Amino acid sequence: MFYCNRIVKNHIHGFDHLGDKNYDRPMNQSDFQVLMEHRPWQVINKHVLVPSEEEIRRNPRSRSAKLRAAIRLR
Repeated sequence: MFYCNRIVKNHIHGFDHLGDKNYDRPMNQSDFQVLMEHRPWQVINKHVLVPSEEEIRRNPRSRSAKLRAAIRLR
């Protein structure tokens, strides 16, 4: 199974617009400015939404679902 949660998270936060830089390290001010200039989305939920225990009990396939919501800025 292809796991794309990290890909979606990076896209929403704009990391995919910065090229091949390694962002496991702390960002400096210029990196942060580039990130803010190219950020195409505004995040609606700070944390990913996952199904409740009741939903998982009623629908076992929902246990792997994750929802990220954002508004496109441009």
